[in-house]
Amino acid sequence: MEPDLSTARGFALEALEQMHQRAIKPTPENFAVWYGYAADSPPAVRRAMQILISNNMEFSPEVLSDLYERFYGGMKHTERIRSLAQQIEAAMTGVLGTLGNAGQGVRQFGETLDHTAKDLLAGNPLDSVRAIIMQVMDETRDMIERSDVLERQLTQTTEEIGELRKQVEDASREAQTDALTGIGNRKSFDLQMKRCMQEAMEQGTELTLLLIDIDHFKNFNDAYGHQFGDLVLKLVARAMVEGIKGRDQAARYGGEEFAILLPDTDLQDAATVAEHLRETIGNKAITNRETKQNFGVVTISVGVSAYRLGEPPYVFIERADASLYRAKQSGRNRVMTELELGEKTGEPVMPLEQDI
Repeated sequence: MEPDLSTARGFALEALEQMHQRAIKPTPENFAVWYGYAADSPPAVRRAMQILISNNMEFSPEVLSDLYERFYGGMKHTERIRSLAQQIEAAMTGVLGTLGNAGQGVRQFGETLDHTAKDLLAGNPLDSVRAIIMQVMDETRDMIERSDVLERQLTQTTEEIGELRKQVEDASREAQTDALTGIGNRKSFDLQMKRCMQEAMEQGTELTLLLIDIDHFKNFNDAYGHQFGDLVLKLVARAMVEGIKGRDQAARYGGEEFAILLPDTDLQDAATVAEHLRETIGNKAITNRETKQNFGVVTISVGVSAYRLGEPPYVFIERADASLYRAKQSGRNRVMTELELGEKTGEPVMPLEQDI
C-alpha cells in the first residue's frame, strides 16, 4: 500500500538525514536507495543496508551504485520497453490507416468498373466506348500506383516493426543481465526460480539451489582496487557458466554472491556440482600477465538446498543461505548442504556477515 503524503514526507526526510550524516551525494539514484531503506520498501533493501551498517561498511559510490542497480536498475529498462511499445503501437496505427485508405481506393475502383460496365451495355456509340475504355485505363493506372505505394509503405512499416521488436527483445534481455559479468541478474534469478518451482510442482521433479559467496572478497578490493575485484567477479561467473549445463541457470545474486538453479537435480548431485565448482575456481591462480605478480587464489563457500514442493521461495532460499552461513562459519572454502544444518533447519536465518 502506498504511504500517505505525510508518511512519505517523513521517509524522505529520514532518507536525506541519513545521507547527510554520511556525507553522501544527494543524487536521484542515492536518494532512491535511502528512501527504500527508510520506507522498508522493498524489505530486501533495508536488510542489505542493515548488514552493511552493522559491519561498519562505507557507502562508497560503488556500493551505492551496486545497491541501486540491484534493486531499482530494472526501472530504466521498463521505461525503455514502454517507449518501444508505444512506437510499435504508432507503427501499427499507421499500417491500419494505410490499409483503410487502400480499402477506400479499391471500393472507388470497383464502383468505377460497375458504372463502366453499365455504360457499355447501354449500346453507346463507338466514340463513347473509346472514352469509357480510356477512363478504365486511367482508373486502372491509378489503382496500380496506389497498390505500389501501399506495398512500399507496408514493406517499410514491416521493417520498422521488426527492428522495434528486436529492440524490445534486447531491452528485455538487458533488464535481466548483470552488466559486469554478463550472466543473469537478481531479476533474472527471481523469474527463473518461479518458473523452475512451478515446473517442479507440476511435474514432481527435483530442484536444487546453490548460493555461492566469494571468500574474503573485500580483501581483494582493499588490496588491489575495485577494478581487480571486478576481474575476480568475472572469473567466478565464467567458471560457473562453464561448470553447469543443460537448463541450469546461473545469476549474480548481489555483490559477490551468486546463485545457481539446478532443475532435475537432487541434493547429492547438486553438492557434487558445487564441489566441482569450488575445486575449479580454487585451482585458478591469478597472475598479472605483464608483471608476473601472483595475487593468490580465489576460493568460494557454497550453500545447497533442495526445493520442497509447495514451500514459498524465501524458505527455499533461507535454507541455502543458512547452509552458506554454516560453510563460512566452518572456515570458508567449502560446500555445506541443508542436511548438515541438523535441527537448525527451519529456524530463522541469522544475517550473514559477508564481505561486500
